[in-house]
Parts: sequence; C-alpha cells; structure tokens
Amino acid sequence: MGLLLWGAASEAQLPVEGLQLKTLFTTPEERALIDRNRYRQEPRVRKPEPAVPQQTPEPEPEPVAMITVEAEYHISGISINADGEDVAWVNGKQYEDGDRIDNVVRLRISVRDGRVRLVAPGGKVYTGSAGDTVVVKYQKRAEQ
Repeated sequence: MGLLLWGAASEAQLPVEGLQLKTLFTTPEERALIDRNRYRQEPRVRKPEPAVPQQTPEPEPEPVAMITVEAEYHISGISINADGEDVAWVNGKQYEDGDRIDNVVRLRISVRDGRVRLVAPGGKVYTGSAGDTVVVKYQKRAEQ
C-alpha cells in the first residue's frame, strides 16, 4: 500500500511556474537583510570585546601587631558534684565548668580524670590538677 502511494506521488508533477514560497514571521525588509547577511562574500568581523575597566588592587591591610601573653593560673582545688555544677578554684576565685578566666581563657573540668583544662584563644589546651600552676601562652593584638 505504501509503495502505491509513493509511486503515485513521484509521478505527479507540481507546477513550478508561479510557485512562490512566502516566509513566515518576517517583513520583506527583514528577509532582504537576512539574505544579504547569509550570502555575503566578505569575512565576518567580530566586534571587539568591551574593555573591562582596570580594577585598582585593594591595599593590603596593615599588619596587626601581635604580642605573646603568658598568664599563670594556680589551681587550688577542684570539686566534681554529681548533682550540681563542677567547680574549680583558680588564682583564688571560684569558676564553674565553661566559665572564662579573665574573659579570655575557657575553663573546662574533666569529670573522667578530675583535671582542669584551660583552653587558650586559638584552641591550645593546657591541663593541670589541684595544686598545679599552669602557664598559658597565647597571642593577642597589641594595644594601640
């Protein structure tokens, strides 16, 4: 069946004279521009890339003057409570687990081994027991 239709279509001749294909969606001016661009012989010239304005590099920040601080902490006692806060006495003052000494060094009390851990700025950990003096070193900005 398909062969029959194909054969009939191939024998039929369409009138070529007067057959003018029309373009969709373009005006005659647009079509002329498209044809002119399509069939031109000169090579295409790319438009130059727009110049990117040079960014001035940001000035490097002034180096911050740092000083090393050495602080001594004498641990006079540790109290580990089953029903309350764990407490340590450092430099004659009472601190609970998690408090900051001098608003800088964090005090942690280890229930497992009964020792005090002093965490310096920057994360370095110093440990000590009751009766120990621990020297904690850390860096801080120099006062201007």
